[in-house]
Amino acid sequence: MSGEVPESICNISAMDWSSSSFTINNNYLCPAYPECIDSFINYCSQCGEYVDDDEPPEACDCVLTGCIDNSACNFTELCGEYGCTDDLSCEYPVENYDCNDNCIVDIDCTGACGGTALMDYCGNCEGSCIMSDTTYFGMVNPDFIICSESENNEIVAGCDGVCGSPYMADACGNCSGDCSYIDPVTEEFYEDGLMVCSENAGIVKSVLNSFYMDFLILC
Repeated sequence: MSGEVPESICNISAMDWSSSSFTINNNYLCPAYPECIDSFINYCSQCGEYVDDDEPPEACDCVLTGCIDNSACNFTELCGEYGCTDDLSCEYPVENYDCNDNCIVDIDCTGACGGTALMDYCGNCEGSCIMSDTTYFGMVNPDFIICSESENNEIVAGCDGVCGSPYMADACGNCSGDCSYIDPVTEEFYEDGLMVCSENAGIVKSVLNSFYMDFLILC
């Protein structure tokens, strides 16, 4: 047999191309081969066997075409061994992916391949919590966390600089203080915009001040 094999040959449903009772090699067949026989035929045992001959068989006037860039996803392997004409069919993966659609770079906290979103210091994706040197009670805390307002903050640092801390600033900005415009009994605003403070635990250096003692442990 010689020449190109038509795709219509695959319509012969009764033919078992993998049969061991016959072979389709050692003929003069030119690629591209139909899909149904592609696994059972090899160009090197067809016309490829004669490419280096001074006078190849006349029937082997094959024109080999395909993707000749071996970095492409659909590189024509035949073109790695034999001279081919580029048919401009090469396909390439999109940026940051390989030919199997696998991400080959870092995945950011939003799940984006090659994305730039980062986790903040409290573990919020694209959050606003940063680390800063801060002096509290005359002592320097180099690991103090500060969180500005952000819709991405699921966890925030308390006024003691600890992520998820229960200590929050009061209406006067005192850490763990209780200055408020709201009466804790009635849960209503005090009249005339009054602010009421009891002894401010947030600024008292005392063993009775739980915030102060917790801060000493941190330091």
